Amino acid sequence: QLTALTSLAQDIGMVLFLNSTILKKINQNDFNVEEEFLRWHVRDGRKDPDMLAKRIEEVKLFAK
Repeated sequence: QLTALTSLAQDIGMVLFLNSTILKKINQNDFNVEEEFLRWHVRDGRKDPDMLAKRIEEVKLFAK
């Protein structure tokens, strides 16, 4: 879980991560965050298939 969250934080930046719903949910012991990972796949205002693929891998890693 830590590795998946670290990967996400590195991609989106710490400010966005610290203010994210995913972190708020985890801090409330709500670990049903698959959808929250998948929200972060836009780069320069466009959907980025590579970022989406990375988020899917992070979801799998988080679930282990």
